[in-house]
Amino acid sequence: NESLASRGYKASPNSSHCKGLAVDIACNNSIDRYHLINCLLDVGFKRIGIANSFIHVDIDKDKSQEVMWTYA
Repeated sequence: NESLASRGYKASPNSSHCKGLAVDIACNNSIDRYHLINCLLDVGFKRIGIANSFIHVDIDKDKSQEVMWTYA
C-alpha cells in the first residue's frame, strides 16, 4: 500500500486486502447494494464497508467483528 499512497491513493497500512483477506465488490445503485449486503450477512460476513461505488467485505480476524461502516 505504500506504493498506492505515494501515488496519492488512500491506502491503509493495515489493509486486509494486502493480507488476502478482503475484496471490494463494485456496486453502483441502492437496490443492488441492499441485496448484496443482505446476502453477505446471510452467509456470515461480519465486516462490511459501504461506499457509493463498492462494498468492502473482509474476514480479518485481527480486526473488530460484527461491524459495518461507511466511507465518507
